[in-house]
Amino acid sequence: MDALHHYITDDPHALSFAAATLVAGCLVLKCLLPPNANSKNEWKGDSFQSTAGMNFVGPVAAAITTTFVYHALVAVASPTALPLVCPKRVANPALFAWNSYTATILVVILLFAPIRLGAYKHLGKNFTYSLAAPNRLVTDGVYAYVQHPSYTGFLFVIGSCMALFCRWDAGASCYMPDFAARLIDAMPFSALVTASAAVAGLAKIVRVRVSQEEAMLKELFGDEWVNWNARTARFIPGLF
Repeated sequence: MDALHHYITDDPHALSFAAATLVAGCLVLKCLLPPNANSKNEWKGDSFQSTAGMNFVGPVAAAITTTFVYHALVAVASPTALPLVCPKRVANPALFAWNSYTATILVVILLFAPIRLGAYKHLGKNFTYSLAAPNRLVTDGVYAYVQHPSYTGFLFVIGSCMALFCRWDAGASCYMPDFAARLIDAMPFSALVTASAAVAGLAKIVRVRVSQEEAMLKELFGDEWVNWNARTARFIPGLF
């Protein structure tokens, strides 16, 4: 136990932050991994499936797992262990401790991950990453108010992940060459700007996929979908 204390801090704030980080990482993973196997009867015009397939899920899941576990390790590393865990330096130490910014990000993940996971449960076997015809149009539960709650939850969760963990002044800075670290110091907002650009790119992909899903549902369910589409929000009730 004494040897463990030599490497891991006994600061309750650091320990609780690391625990919250690991919980958030588990939720992000659950939001990324498909709940069902892809349908064998893919719908026409599924550009996502035809171009990217599912090959990205495994590597991204591994990267997210590594990122969150490493972030937690840096957060709880003692002064003695920190140089071993983070050979260079932590470019932005505030990202590894409780503060208003990190707390907000973690709360957003905790709030919006259940929205996506709830969509998994509500759609059941009809929720697949491939575009496939559902056996019915689901209009109850959360779908009585929002047409695409899974994408709402997904974008908020992944956006939060990018804003706190997947940025080069977080864990990546521990192995960053000195010249790159100096560039970061000269551009303090560059990491957040880059993360925002990545989220914007993801949002564009989601927009394309949503248009494909809506075209499929309109063709399959006709007026039933048109009426449902007219009385519900796409992503956020009252806003969009």
